[in-house]
Amino acid sequence: MTPPRLLALAALLAAVAATAAAAADLRLERDGAGQPPLIVGIGSSSMNRAAPAMQKIAAEIGADYLNRGDEGSTQRDIGQRIGSYFTPFRVRGGTIPAEGAVELVLDGDFPTLSFAIKPTEVTILGVRGTLTRNGPANRYQFDRTVPGQAVVARERVRAIPTNPDIAALRPADPGLSDKVVMLNAGKNGILQGHPTAVMVRDLDQMIAYFDDPAHQLLIWGFFENASWEPTNEKARQVVALNDHLKAAWPGNFLDFRGWLLSPRPWEAARITPTPEDLARQRAGRMPASLFVDDAHLKPEVYAAVVNDLVRPELVRHALQAAN
Repeated sequence: MTPPRLLALAALLAAVAATAAAAADLRLERDGAGQPPLIVGIGSSSMNRAAPAMQKIAAEIGADYLNRGDEGSTQRDIGQRIGSYFTPFRVRGGTIPAEGAVELVLDGDFPTLSFAIKPTEVTILGVRGTLTRNGPANRYQFDRTVPGQAVVARERVRAIPTNPDIAALRPADPGLSDKVVMLNAGKNGILQGHPTAVMVRDLDQMIAYFDDPAHQLLIWGFFENASWEPTNEKARQVVALNDHLKAAWPGNFLDFRGWLLSPRPWEAARITPTPEDLARQRAGRMPASLFVDDAHLKPEVYAAVVNDLVRPELVRHALQAAN
């Protein structure tokens, strides 16, 4: 009997073949303002490192591609930037000054934002400024953009993104969806020890933030580091989060892990597996020859998985939009 994983792979390859002819001459229509459709990749290092392949695919189908892959970011960093998660802070001294900077202290349930948070334009109690990391893990700084009146802030406050990444998504024309959002956020949360229940809540909240995920959202699944044994707790988290996302959004989920454990990567990326690689795959472990380091795939592997998993979905979306 053919293993289910190989049956799934055969179905995938059939889908790729079925859409290839349509994709060859496919050029998406521009919207009423003459703007091309937009594909946005939101995530951390995998999204960033797959950007060259995504830019190529977008160009081939007549779309713009916006890379919002921010290396090292957790799901909460990403949620803060796009506006799906508002980090709770307390203002040191209880007042936002009339000008200059003030220290903020994280006051959330769990956990701190990661070390990788980038300066972010935010509004706190109607005051615009820049949020940056300031020393210890739970301390940040808020710099006012424009001097004004001091504002009392004795209770918890929220730093609301002024120009969140999601603002890059232009509203769709009536009856036509002209944008696709690709989301891959959470692997760094696993690395930083975020509990699975917290991550599920954060991811569900982030996915619900988008207006129409059934038609616009592609969720990239997670994969383990090359050094992780299947019994590793972080590896178990990867599987648990993938299972949740696949069950909750079966039409949006792209199984990167399943692809990496199949025979397909060797042919698609033109890499010759070692006996150890094949043994690892049989044992449910990531094959080391596909990785450039412990956590990240080789560029040719990112290009191959994007072509095999993401391209057919983009073509399907494009064909639906064109009809």
